[in-house]
Amino acid sequence: MKKALLVVLTGSAFSVAPAQWTALNTGIEETLYGVHFVDENTGWAVGEMGTIIKTTDGGVSWEEQESGTLERLSSVRFIDQDHGTAVGTGSAVVRTTDGGETWVVQTMPTVWALSTVHFFNATTGFIVGDFNTIYKTTDAGATWVQQLGMQGGFLTAVQFTSPNTGFAVGELGTILKTTNGGAVWNTLPTISDTWLWDVRFTDANTGYILGVSDEFYKTTDGGTTWEALSNGMPDGQSLFAMHWTGANLGYAVGNGGSILRTIDAGDTWERLPNGFDGGNLTFFDVHFPSEEVGYVVGEFGTILRNLNADINGLGDQQTPLPLGLHPMPVVDDVPVTLSHELYEVSEVKVFDVSGTVVLSVRPNTVSHSLDVMNLSNGAYTVEVRSADGFRRGRLLIQR
Repeated sequence: MKKALLVVLTGSAFSVAPAQWTALNTGIEETLYGVHFVDENTGWAVGEMGTIIKTTDGGVSWEEQESGTLERLSSVRFIDQDHGTAVGTGSAVVRTTDGGETWVVQTMPTVWALSTVHFFNATTGFIVGDFNTIYKTTDAGATWVQQLGMQGGFLTAVQFTSPNTGFAVGELGTILKTTNGGAVWNTLPTISDTWLWDVRFTDANTGYILGVSDEFYKTTDGGTTWEALSNGMPDGQSLFAMHWTGANLGYAVGNGGSILRTIDAGDTWERLPNGFDGGNLTFFDVHFPSEEVGYVVGEFGTILRNLNADINGLGDQQTPLPLGLHPMPVVDDVPVTLSHELYEVSEVKVFDVSGTVVLSVRPNTVSHSLDVMNLSNGAYTVEVRSADGFRRGRLLIQR
């Protein structure tokens, strides 16, 4: 059965359009704790019972990969399309050099839970976890050397802003900082007495920390001082992860189906509709491989993909107007029908994720239809031109 897809054009300008979130069919029910993409289409998610799944088409389809462990995997990072590392409970560290076709379990000197893996560049990375454990690699994850451990506490996140300067956060408000590549870690003055879940820096001086019960902190002096911010944060709900696509634009996810966005460097936050019936689900991680495309993972195998309407880099200096596409995703071969208010439309183009035009038509005043039957599964940008400007929106095809 073929369906009609209505393209609805609105008339108000915008600077950052509201994200549209679509639930993807992962085929699994295990809770997912970590997600990482190397581009808009290729990425991995990890979770309970050693679960690792991979997509190469923007989440339209997912392939389960054999991790070699039944431990809960909480974090995954890839430095390119082939080399990646995932970590979890029981000191689980698994590594691939072929995009996940095979994963090798690495032996670690402890049996503690590991929470996060972070790579600063293609060779240097860090793992943190229980007992304030910190491991470092300088060979892309082939080997790991313990820098810190056998201390009280649990580290939940780590990030480096340069080869020498890095931060780690965790239990009881712990904030650690190193200025010599991890050889020595110093404890910074506490800003909280509860769990701190994530730390992210957008430059050498500006950084953010998420904590329990809507705690959120910002530094503009490289971690010397931290300011508590709360405007728009959900009262009493924890946020577990965040991702920044620039100095001002960031996202955070957590309890109660929370997906928050800031467009002013964390000064204020707005809650975004998650587009999913399970509004009370907990989301554990978020990753944006580009400014336009992001993924959120959480309970019961849930993965959401955003379909932002603000698409950059296609050669226009004007601010585009938002273009709504309904329903999403497209699950059949469908004609795309333009609304009758757009008789003056001069051209409709479809771009793939690389910005290449894959379809271009000049609709007449009768049908205003766009045949997408020959387009493969994946994510596209639809651009509609008219005398008064242009509109753009995201199209996701999933057959």
